[in-house]
Amino acid sequence: MNSAYRILARRSARIPLALFFIVGMTLAASAATQQRALASSCAAESAGTITIFGQKQTDLIIPSNTTCYNVVLEHVCKVMGGNGGVEAIECADIDASWTYGQIEVWGEGEYYCQGSDGYARCAAMSVDQLMKTNEGAIDGEGTGTEQYGHPGGNYTCSGSSCSTARAMVSTYHFTYDGNDTAYAIVNADDATNSITVPDGDKITDPSPPSTPIISLSAIGG
Repeated sequence: MNSAYRILARRSARIPLALFFIVGMTLAASAATQQRALASSCAAESAGTITIFGQKQTDLIIPSNTTCYNVVLEHVCKVMGGNGGVEAIECADIDASWTYGQIEVWGEGEYYCQGSDGYARCAAMSVDQLMKTNEGAIDGEGTGTEQYGHPGGNYTCSGSSCSTARAMVSTYHFTYDGNDTAYAIVNADDATNSITVPDGDKITDPSPPSTPIISLSAIGG
């Protein structure tokens, strides 16, 4: 595995952010009410743009007094091409989980074949997923772009080993404690992704999709 693909250790605090912790909470009157409240609190909100290394990027604010899992922050899809009535699709996502200011972020790729009746089994796949970050970008202590790839390297399948639905390929997870600086994050597929549709045509995308660049920070709610 490329040495650049590694897990990022949690960094010590540099710029304190306003974090407030809830000591107790009132139970919701019903499970349905509780689920609605949780869902509404798990949306990251845009705070406009922020300049990192001279580039404007979307700044997302995550409420620090909630616990949320597998929230999709960004989602971009692209049709690679197709034949025989089936298209090869690739997507790049940025996902996050957080609890009381601790934020965990990772990239996830979605790959599948789609026909007029929905998902179709791809004949083969050779794909990979990258997430890029700039550590310490706000305070100017960044050491350049760090890349976090799929732990197993390239994801491959052929024939019956290819899912009839989507193949989900996650990168290593990136964690910080919410007292740290914000980060520039972009998720990109590998430049040599290829998907073979059911009729045997191999489709390779020379310019796979990337999500918009975002930064993350936590606030008290």
